[in-house]
Amino acid sequence: TATADSDETEEVSDSEDVPVCYDPVLLIDKVVTDVGGDGPDGLVDAAGDIITYEITVTNDGNVTLTNVTITDPLT
Repeated sequence: TATADSDETEEVSDSEDVPVCYDPVLLIDKVVTDVGGDGPDGLVDAAGDIITYEITVTNDGNVTLTNVTITDPLT
């Protein structure tokens, strides 16, 4: 609500309702960054080979997100 007043006029006010559209969007990207020390293109060819991942989570929406949790059974 906005209100205007002066010494020469009476106080007037006006209000406007504006709908707010919440659009939460959470993006996740998981990529292999290393396989057994041979870079991302290495081969998994033996038990015990170590695979390294990079996980990037991006809030691409217009809402602040809280308590975001990332779970990956392979890590």
